[in-house]
Amino acid sequence: MPLARRNVARWMARLEEKMANQETLTAWVEVGGLRFTLEYRVFRGDCGPAIRVWGEESGRWVQALRFDCFVRDPHYHYDPDGRNIQLHLHPETVPDPLAWSIGELQLNLRPMLRAAGYPELAEHVDVTAIAEALPQMRATLEQLKARATTA
Repeated sequence: MPLARRNVARWMARLEEKMANQETLTAWVEVGGLRFTLEYRVFRGDCGPAIRVWGEESGRWVQALRFDCFVRDPHYHYDPDGRNIQLHLHPETVPDPLAWSIGELQLNLRPMLRAAGYPELAEHVDVTAIAEALPQMRATLEQLKARATTA
């Protein structure tokens, strides 16, 4: 295995061990008629901040969107627990996946909820309240990232 790959593999193993020993790297925010799970995820050899967007649909909570701002393969999902349409972000066009994700939530939340198959959620969200909460949500994600990646 090349040296760079071994170093990444060792770093990921240390990160996974550290995260297993921490109390939590997750926060929840309820704003504008939606719930947001803010977390630092380690998944299949990749890691990074993640945002899950939940809404109440027909009396149950559904995950309508998820943004995985991973180091190696940043991507986002429409209806991750249903149809799971996954779109990948190219690092040359999206160098900061977290900033891009926050921007999409600010500018395109309603169209994204519709595309995920939740038009009723799209009509009832308070996009102004959500936009006002986004800077604090980003700060929380940056704090989670720092906790996960510091020695």
